[in-house]
Amino acid sequence: KGLRLLGGIDTMAGRSMFMVIPLILIMREIDFNDPYNQWLLQRAFVAVQAVLFLVMGYIWVLIRRASDQTRISVPQQQTLVSDEPPVIERTTIEEYDHGKLRQLVTKIGMGVAITGFLYFKWSVNPPLFMQCFFNPVQLYNSPLFKIHLLNHEPKDDLERPWKEEKPFESLLGDHSAPKSKKEQKRAQKAALRKQKKGGTAVA
Repeated sequence: KGLRLLGGIDTMAGRSMFMVIPLILIMREIDFNDPYNQWLLQRAFVAVQAVLFLVMGYIWVLIRRASDQTRISVPQQQTLVSDEPPVIERTTIEEYDHGKLRQLVTKIGMGVAITGFLYFKWSVNPPLFMQCFFNPVQLYNSPLFKIHLLNHEPKDDLERPWKEEKPFESLLGDHSAPKSKKEQKRAQKAALRKQKKGGTAVA
């Protein structure tokens, strides 16, 4: 059980948790009441987030330029209590990557908006400092960044469709061995056949 618990932490969200302690130790050495430090923090926050959105915009251009029309089967998200097989949607790689990029932009944008609100409403400094590190790490760890900017091959963990990360699933949910890509594809094909037999429309 102990090994399974440690294995469950091996996710992007889990690894990010280990950044918190060093960052807290660094923050303890910074006087956020000093106007000059506040000035530096504000500009560092704005600069980092601006660069991130520029990079994500460039990724959108790269996806559009590649225009990969290869069709893939994507299982739709389900509720945690659902025992039904996932509905399979057919889409192109270009559409899939653009959809994932929109999700990433929304996720980072919401974090920036909430952090900015906390700062301007109550002058809360730590979230600004944290977001200067967490958001770049989040972008760097995304398959989109690795495939389109680092030119990694879309295979193994980068093979589409990508596994939806659920930070607490591995800690609180089923600890059974994860399915291989072949098993996932077989399950998707079985779900597609079931949909066709049942007359369910597939996009």
